[in-house]
Amino acid sequence: MELEAGGMIWQNSLASRAWRYVDGVARQSVMASACRAFKRMLFNCAIVRFFVWILERDSATETSWYKRALQAVNGWLFTVGQALARGYRNCLLAKLLAPLNWRAACRSSRLAFSPRRAYIFLLALFLPIDALLRRFFEGSIISSYWDEVFLIVGLLLVVQQRMQKKLTSPATGIDIAMAFFLGVSLYLCFFNSPDLGIGIEGLRAVVQYMGFFYVLSRLIETRSDVNLFLYTFLLLGVGLALHGVYQYVVGAPMLGNWVAKAEADLRTRVYSIVGSPNIFGSILVLFTPVMFAMTYVWKKWWLKLAAWAATGTMVLACLFTFSRGAWLGMLLAVLLFAIIVDRRLLLLMGLASVMALAVPSIMARVEILFTPQFQKLSDKGGRSLRWDFGLELWQENNIWKGYGLGRFGGAVAMNNQVEPGMKYFYMDNYYLKTLVEMGLYGLISFAVLCLTGLFQTVRAMFAVRDDRRQLALPAAIFCGCCGVLLHCYFENIFEVPYMVAYFWALLAVASRLPALNRAEPAPID
Repeated sequence: MELEAGGMIWQNSLASRAWRYVDGVARQSVMASACRAFKRMLFNCAIVRFFVWILERDSATETSWYKRALQAVNGWLFTVGQALARGYRNCLLAKLLAPLNWRAACRSSRLAFSPRRAYIFLLALFLPIDALLRRFFEGSIISSYWDEVFLIVGLLLVVQQRMQKKLTSPATGIDIAMAFFLGVSLYLCFFNSPDLGIGIEGLRAVVQYMGFFYVLSRLIETRSDVNLFLYTFLLLGVGLALHGVYQYVVGAPMLGNWVAKAEADLRTRVYSIVGSPNIFGSILVLFTPVMFAMTYVWKKWWLKLAAWAATGTMVLACLFTFSRGAWLGMLLAVLLFAIIVDRRLLLLMGLASVMALAVPSIMARVEILFTPQFQKLSDKGGRSLRWDFGLELWQENNIWKGYGLGRFGGAVAMNNQVEPGMKYFYMDNYYLKTLVEMGLYGLISFAVLCLTGLFQTVRAMFAVRDDRRQLALPAAIFCGCCGVLLHCYFENIFEVPYMVAYFWALLAVASRLPALNRAEPAPID
């Protein structure tokens, strides 16, 4: 009764009536008519019909040799696991430990705790765990190698999972594209690295955190696993956004030279526990569409309101980072979400953009891009100079194999600086950094990997295209990832471990949604 009363309050509220009025006006507008006409024209296009035909087919990997090989390995692991279990049950140690059967206690518990679910929970908290360890154990083995140990533990859990259950192993095109990129990276590391140690370090920085896609896509078995990861992930995002807004209110000191001299009036740029406003902004680009998707996924009116409030807080925090690259990424993410899920949001997006640009500090941050002074500074020591130098370095060396992994443009190169007399700096463009270090081979294989990940998410969207509630989540993941990939053009976003881990973890969730929809048709609550 309370829920029904709350729903009636929302339905009769001024905000609800205003939204319904806007909805009616939007549906009758010229823009809406133009969008419907464009949609009809688009879906009559031969190229689009061919693309739709591809999406409607089952994934080729589901009937491929790769799928059969995975099934064979899984079957072998299950056989070995059963043999080991029988041997353990008959040994003296098992009989002595029988009274301490914690597994049975966990299964009977309402919490349904298991090492697998604990790992999913901890993966969603990758950022705060990393920040805490690096703060309290800075420079120690713990802070340096905990993420490697964490990934290895995840791989061992996947093996244990396959030994205990005869599961149908997920097989996606992302696996193949990731293996292709890994193969290209290994080739460039061992055959195009003047210093093999630096090459291996550069290889690790590029490919290690992609492994979380493989781990999470295998550990997720049910919708409750998806809920566990997403809700923990979103609660973290809300906490970070609130902290960012708090930093703006109190005027937290900037930790570096984050503004030009012409922007001296800008009192702060928020960074939360991340330490960089640009990376913090990119995290919010990834979090915000998923949070907004909950306004469609959740049924209860008070949860919808909470999702709206949380989304607004994240958008404010992103604005307060004053990261223009993050703003562009957020703009792209919101625009794509509105086009894919709900075109009524285009009007809301336009109003929000006008309101944001009415804020003097935000408008000044945008206007400075078009001043001769900014271009002169960029040419003298900013992105333009760095990009030109990177392109020259790439052209002077092997354009196909690059300058060498870990040798220029990223954190590994900054930490080593092996070339005497060379000025080292971050490239502030992850694609250009990849091109310089790995050449066209590396950039093309990386592009194939990213496009395959996005295509897999499009496939998940297409499977539920007629149900807006189920469409919202895969669409949000797609839009957030597109926003981050756009931001990578202006920053070395994928140099940051937790950004790579979260990016591929969300794609792992999207890749599992079609199978979960077939097994459990009810949408996420």
